[in-house]
Amino acid sequence: MSFYTSLTGLNSATAQLAVTSNNIANVGTSGFKRSRADFGDIFSTSPLQKSSSNIGQGVSLKQVSQEFSQGNISTSGNSLDLAITGDGFFPLKTPDGLQDIYTRNGSFTLNDQNNVVNSTGQRLMAASVDSSGKADLTNLNALTIPPKTSGEAVETTQIQLGLNLPADSAVIDADFDRTNPSTFNKSTALTVYDSGGNGYLATVYYVKTQNASQASPQSKWQTYFYVGDTLVKPALQQSTSPTGSPLYVNKYGDVLPKSDSRVIPSSGTMEMYSLDDQSNKRTSESASVTGKAYSATELATKTGGGAIGEGSIGLEITQSGAIYPITYNLTVADRYPEALAKNIENLINEKLLSKGETSRVKVEWDPGTATVPASFKLTNRTGVTLVKTTGAGATASLSNDLIKTRDDAFKSSNKLEFNINIDEMGSPLTINYELLKDDSDPVVLARNLGIFINNELGKSTNSDPRFGIKVSFEADTNSFKFSSGTTGDNSSITISGAKADAQTILGLPDPAATGTAPKELRVDPSISEAVRGKASTPAIMRGDVITSNTSGAMRVSSTNKDFFVTLGNISGNIELEPGNYPSMDKFAVALQDSINTLVDTTTGLKVSGITVGWDATAKRLSFTTGETGEAVSLQISGSPDWGLANTEMAYGANNQWVELKQFTQNGVPQYVKNGEQTEDITELSTKTQWWPVYLDRGELSFDLTGKPLSPLTKMPFETAFLDGGKGALTMSIDFTQSTQYSSAFAVLSQSQDGAPEGELMGLNIGVDGLVNATYSNGSQVSLGKIVLANFSSPSGLRQVGDASYLSSATSGIAKIGEAGSAGFGSIRAGATERANVDLTQELVDLITAQRNFQANAKAIETSSTMTSAIINIRA
Repeated sequence: MSFYTSLTGLNSATAQLAVTSNNIANVGTSGFKRSRADFGDIFSTSPLQKSSSNIGQGVSLKQVSQEFSQGNISTSGNSLDLAITGDGFFPLKTPDGLQDIYTRNGSFTLNDQNNVVNSTGQRLMAASVDSSGKADLTNLNALTIPPKTSGEAVETTQIQLGLNLPADSAVIDADFDRTNPSTFNKSTALTVYDSGGNGYLATVYYVKTQNASQASPQSKWQTYFYVGDTLVKPALQQSTSPTGSPLYVNKYGDVLPKSDSRVIPSSGTMEMYSLDDQSNKRTSESASVTGKAYSATELATKTGGGAIGEGSIGLEITQSGAIYPITYNLTVADRYPEALAKNIENLINEKLLSKGETSRVKVEWDPGTATVPASFKLTNRTGVTLVKTTGAGATASLSNDLIKTRDDAFKSSNKLEFNINIDEMGSPLTINYELLKDDSDPVVLARNLGIFINNELGKSTNSDPRFGIKVSFEADTNSFKFSSGTTGDNSSITISGAKADAQTILGLPDPAATGTAPKELRVDPSISEAVRGKASTPAIMRGDVITSNTSGAMRVSSTNKDFFVTLGNISGNIELEPGNYPSMDKFAVALQDSINTLVDTTTGLKVSGITVGWDATAKRLSFTTGETGEAVSLQISGSPDWGLANTEMAYGANNQWVELKQFTQNGVPQYVKNGEQTEDITELSTKTQWWPVYLDRGELSFDLTGKPLSPLTKMPFETAFLDGGKGALTMSIDFTQSTQYSSAFAVLSQSQDGAPEGELMGLNIGVDGLVNATYSNGSQVSLGKIVLANFSSPSGLRQVGDASYLSSATSGIAKIGEAGSAGFGSIRAGATERANVDLTQELVDLITAQRNFQANAKAIETSSTMTSAIINIRA
């Protein structure tokens, strides 16, 4: 039996030699795992035999198993070469999709279907992923790497061009011709794409059309946009504010953004207005009426009475026992009792001052009532006594009442009588103006009549009084012109009820006229159309902040009671009565009343309509004139206690407006309907108050600093239909980052949002197996996640060649997981795992197997020699 025992030894040594040789042969095979031969001794016995006396019968090969230890990692230049560091296998599918294969050999390539496969065509499986890279392990498919994107072409809709257009470029007047470089200044080109990813050359040409000037302080460039050989026309573009809000214009040329609460956009068909066309600035005018030519002869006849300047008043005053005679010569202004009172007061106080007296008097006009006659009141402040008055019609009593300063000697029986109503102030004001000798000059008459009317307006009891009417004599037409106190379309004036003298001298119409002859002069407010413009504004003067406490009663003393008022040509001092005023509001009312008593002692014009306000938050006084317009000025100065020590003159204003000019094309007025230009006015809106204002098509404009003025948003273009019926493009160009500096032409930035289909440019496989592909169109796509399989007993896997394995009952079923998770190794791209064969160890094993074989062969030889000896004994 020893012969057969040694024979099993020879077989085992041969098996070990074969396993070792196989390991050595696959030392260069990626992912190969070395094999190991496991042997067992052969021993047999029977129940009746004594086991301790039995001899073994040799050795047998039990199994050849793999050692799944980690092999070394070797880098490569192929991004599809993959190596696993740690536990796990790459899951594969056979080409027919019926068999699951597992391997550590990560040498992969792409087949003709763009699947990732190994050298035998087995496909690498991967899990689908969502946008965050999370894998769906229940949905494994063959990993596919498309060499080109599909359905990712993006049609160009927006182009961004940031340019510097040279400020010193010459203006070109010649008609544009893209084939003639002398008809344009500069050009830029780029590629745009249709929805199929096909590229087209787009070219933009720039023609400078205007240099900045005083009349128009902006530079302008016209753009021409071509796609291939097709000219793409600019679309209609509404102007916008710097914040992007669409701009609208009203009938006065006020341009405001839609975000302004005053703007009420309309719908339907509207007149079209271009922003560049709205340049006809006009100064707002007041409502005015002009009479017929006056009669110089009639005026001379009606003014033949005495003149105010020819009379005088004599006064005597007593102070501290001394008698001071005073003579006052009447002036033209003294036809107004307020002016006469002030003039006499000034004369008396000057006389007292010249005599070294410190006493002062105050003379006031009391217009009286229906039962109390009008009179002058002399206030006896410090013992001053009015003794006597002399002069035509001037008398006085010891009660200190100065009664009636003028009598009929200074009056004319001729009056200009008519009614006037301005700016719809309510009931008309009746004017009874006495003609005097001084009025024989029509220019003087116009001035005096204007003063008289404004003084009468100041006395009006209308709840909404008006001020500042103007009367002028128009020398070129020999007529009198009456203008309302404010400007704009809301101003109005009506002169009616003229009596005979007013008709002949002022040229006013006869209220009893018949037929078509006018009965009054009338200008009504303009409601719908812009005729006279906008309302003029008053002069508003504001004091400085009052630093003292203003929450309680305010004290007026001798040190802060004086104020100096300047209203146009009128100026004078006023003073408040010293004492306590309950609040600043009451103080403001008292100051307002005092200011409105001021009278011009030269012309007799009385201050009226000034309002004094108190801003408790800002802690300062404000003063507003009743009159409006650029001729109005106001300054109030006084004590720093009231914030009036450093005031400046405030002025009113005649607001300018712009006469709208409708956009025309070939002489035909243009309209806008639903954002599109049209000539159809069948649905024209008649109630529009705010119209969209548009930019000139394709135009760029820059201010004096080189910053863009328009457009401030993207410039839209009409649809471009491509040659050969290839489709259409609707695009816009953003020029908002462009400038116009003195430097050379430069393309500062250029981009477009279209893209062609992309060619594969790069592949990145992460340690977690996530596969990201980068394409030439900039697209980055997550194609899937390479997963790993692991087994309960990897040594139980069945080898099928090519370093691949099948699962078996011994190995257990495959468990699929993500690389890097628990129980699974990580993936390294661009590398392969080398065989885990230790060549030195294998050579030692090879020698060992050789010696085993030799030893067993020697045993057989010995057994054969012994057998021969036995046979010879028998012989």
